[in-house]
Amino acid sequence: MTSGSKGADQRAGHGDPLGSRLPFRPAEETSRDGFVLISVLIVALLFVAVTGSLAVRARLFVLQERNRAETVALQTLADGAARLVALDLATGRFSLPPDGTTGTCKKGDLELRVSAIDQEMLLDLNGAPPEMIVDVLTAIGIDETDARRLAAQIVDYRDPDDRSQPLYGAEAAEYARAGLPWRPKNTFFADVSEFAQLPAATPPLIARIAPILTINNPRASIDPTLINRLSATPSAANEALSRWLSPSRQTRFAVMIELRAPGRATASRTATIAVGGENGLPQFLKWARNDMAGPPEAAGQTLAVSDASLCSAVGHSRLDQSRTR
Repeated sequence: MTSGSKGADQRAGHGDPLGSRLPFRPAEETSRDGFVLISVLIVALLFVAVTGSLAVRARLFVLQERNRAETVALQTLADGAARLVALDLATGRFSLPPDGTTGTCKKGDLELRVSAIDQEMLLDLNGAPPEMIVDVLTAIGIDETDARRLAAQIVDYRDPDDRSQPLYGAEAAEYARAGLPWRPKNTFFADVSEFAQLPAATPPLIARIAPILTINNPRASIDPTLINRLSATPSAANEALSRWLSPSRQTRFAVMIELRAPGRATASRTATIAVGGENGLPQFLKWARNDMAGPPEAAGQTLAVSDASLCSAVGHSRLDQSRTR
């Protein structure tokens, strides 16, 4: 080939020795390949995100189920402790004074708190006459006017008629004027919590009075032990309550149990029991979760050796060795 023809070939575009071997790729095909690559990356990212989300949800589900199982086991222990305390009260083996004094027991990272309250140390919403209600409330420091108003409204709530007590009573009309959506039941209190429905029962008064109320003291009398502990002047309280005072027969008790696993779960149980039956076993009158505060605690005490069965039950539960992972 002459130099002239070679130059002509180069000018004609045939001088690149690779040109004949590289395939020709139109611009639109290259663009399509880039789009496919981006789509694949997006799908991969979505797959990673979805699987990661499912893994997190599965992890949370496992933790929730583990916590639920631990809570159930903890509640079972609390229920068992309540039954053991009830049996100890029925057989005279309970070591703490039954005036709300709290005993504690620790096993591992579990803490068991136990207390009992003799119901004849409390003011009965159904059985106490209005004069007794006034005397008991003023003995623990409630203003006399508030005490008289509450006494009248307690009577109106439980009596069957629609006539208000003089001066401070409250029947349906008074509830309506107070803007309350409910009315007095005109029958016995079914639970201490109903005390909060009285028009005169303000939150501060409820906090102070509810812990000394019961519906399980059938006598129109009261054992002075708890009132003396709550009164600033026990001797004056005893004098004011002299006509209502009578030692407890120790036949009915409220048992309060709280079992804590710090940072993990808490279980509680309140039981009201009657003792002294023919078979010597406690009769359960109420079985509920802790719904209202008990009497203000006396100085905490460690559960005595006679209550070792409670600590032993906690210690052998294996809950104190479990951990939420």
